[in-house]
Amino acid sequence: MVIDCQGLLMINCNQMLMEQMMAIYIINNNTNYLIKAGLLIQPEDATHRTGVMLEIKRGLITHIYPDSQAQPNASEPAEMIDLSPYTLMPGLIDCHVHLALDGENFKHALARWDQGDELEQHLTRSLKAYLGQGILAVRDGGDARGLALKLRHQVRAGNTPSPQIIATGWAIRQTGRYGGFLGPGLAGKSVEEAVEEAAGAGADQIKVLVSGIVDFNTYGRVGQVQFNLPNLSALVRHSHQLGLRVMAHASSREAVRLALEAGVDSLEHGYFLSQQSIDLLAATKTPWIPTLAPVANQLTLCKPELAEIISKTCRRQQEMVAAAASAGVIIGIGTDAGAAGVRHGQGFLDEVRLLREAGLSPARIIKAATTDGARILGLERKLGRLQVGMPANLIAVEGNPLIDLAALGKVRHTIITI
Repeated sequence: MVIDCQGLLMINCNQMLMEQMMAIYIINNNTNYLIKAGLLIQPEDATHRTGVMLEIKRGLITHIYPDSQAQPNASEPAEMIDLSPYTLMPGLIDCHVHLALDGENFKHALARWDQGDELEQHLTRSLKAYLGQGILAVRDGGDARGLALKLRHQVRAGNTPSPQIIATGWAIRQTGRYGGFLGPGLAGKSVEEAVEEAAGAGADQIKVLVSGIVDFNTYGRVGQVQFNLPNLSALVRHSHQLGLRVMAHASSREAVRLALEAGVDSLEHGYFLSQQSIDLLAATKTPWIPTLAPVANQLTLCKPELAEIISKTCRRQQEMVAAAASAGVIIGIGTDAGAAGVRHGQGFLDEVRLLREAGLSPARIIKAATTDGARILGLERKLGRLQVGMPANLIAVEGNPLIDLAALGKVRHTIITI
């Protein structure tokens, strides 16, 4: 079947689609499919092939033929999806979002948490925005009410098309420190107890606030560190014992060093980190999600006197991203969508642009947006690669993003296996 993303209206796959619609194909495990593509991108090794045919059976890619050599099996009828005008690639992945926030008005977003209908409408709009941008998985960085975790439960229980949600529930933090909207604070609990509580609620990963946030009034200033190394190490160790990865909100040289020494599984933000930390990221193969957009987008919102500080902060982050890429650090794309000035879905294109400005190649950015993102989220068996044996979770874009990343803003079709 095909879904019109503008209204989530189900229509028959054989009906003509209006050109301006972004169509979503839901792959049925009981149906065989053949998909034509003008160009196919395999991000893991930055290779591409022209004029191909994908064969899909039971939701999995079984063959990738040159279109001219494809020999459909008459005894196994298949539904044809002709995407020959487009480039086919794995769906995109946003490694850091906040679904309970809207990127527009922080106070209004918090007030919406107590308004059931309005909250539901906001969450539905956000999920549709991600699908419209070809984003097939998001990792939520938490909210104090665990709203995104509840949404993930609902999505998994239903059949509504949605990006896959990896939910942390809420962030673990020290009471009285930064992040009251992200988590309730330890309030006398041990870090092990806090991890147990999140795990018991069904969290897919653990989120910890190692530092406060970047200060836009004073260059280089970051909110204070919240954990010492023994406590943070205990949190990571217990999370790993429960089979849960740890994503660490950490900016400042000290906070980043603590997070990496404690063995966290991904570094979020990482503003004002040192070259030594870049070397440690590379050595330990710890992914870094640099979230450029929530700082850079402040330039359209801030008072004029703060613009130079914000601009300087963003430039430094881009310089460190370039250094990290050169050192072989795994970089994931995370937008921090929901933060002021970062809209759900649209923020992904902002982040891509800022990474390109930092000097990353289109091939490296596409790998970060797909293969590396899937590994960071623990979804490498479902997403991130376009290869035989993988589920058919794909997007078709207009143009070739290996040449011009603007093609990522022209998603025309999304293919999801459920």
